[in-house]
Amino acid sequence: YEIQPGAPEHWSATSIVLRAIDRSNKIDYRAIFDEADKDNSNTLTKEELSDVAKRVGLSEKLFRCEGESIDYVEFIGICVRELGDGYPRVVVKLMQDEEQWKREKHTRKNYEFDPKYVMGELEGVPSGEVICKEVKELKGGLGAIKQLLPDGINLGTHAIIMEAADRNLNQIYLQERPNINTLRGILQQVFEAVAHMHKQGLMHGDIKMLNNVRSRVSNRFQFILL
Repeated sequence: YEIQPGAPEHWSATSIVLRAIDRSNKIDYRAIFDEADKDNSNTLTKEELSDVAKRVGLSEKLFRCEGESIDYVEFIGICVRELGDGYPRVVVKLMQDEEQWKREKHTRKNYEFDPKYVMGELEGVPSGEVICKEVKELKGGLGAIKQLLPDGINLGTHAIIMEAADRNLNQIYLQERPNINTLRGILQQVFEAVAHMHKQGLMHGDIKMLNNVRSRVSNRFQFILL
């Protein structure tokens, strides 16, 4: 993972959240388009776009078009604008306390969370031993990040890696200034997520704007901290 330069997304006394680029897994926009373009028309219908949007990791709403289809140039343009060069964006949560990390890993593994409500942990990530070694050696841009941290904030060696969201609710409130009707819709989604966790027999315990993010894929709000 290549850590993005600049200040961390979030930090506290127990953890730090960093945005990063997964350089091991490039998305081939052309191949995905061609595979979905069954009739070789160089266009995709609205029905075909639903599956394709999920594969590239974007909301289907971003590909809405005035006509009945979208062509290759439009499709690639949207992908590049939203995702850049095709390398997936992720967030790396580095935790200092091993027991706290184990509890969160256990919760994510042993409860059936609907991804509609809870941001899931990515599969196929490096082992805990590899991540611990990389952090200690300050690989991937971590050396520069460490210099930005205030006294008392350290890089943890226990990681949870998730898909990068669009924005958290605090950023949306400050930068987008949603009106009262939009806020009602957001709160409905937040409490639907709360109800989902309660059905699992769990209480969140730390509901706040920083822990609710808008998914780039579904455009819905999800919890990221358990």
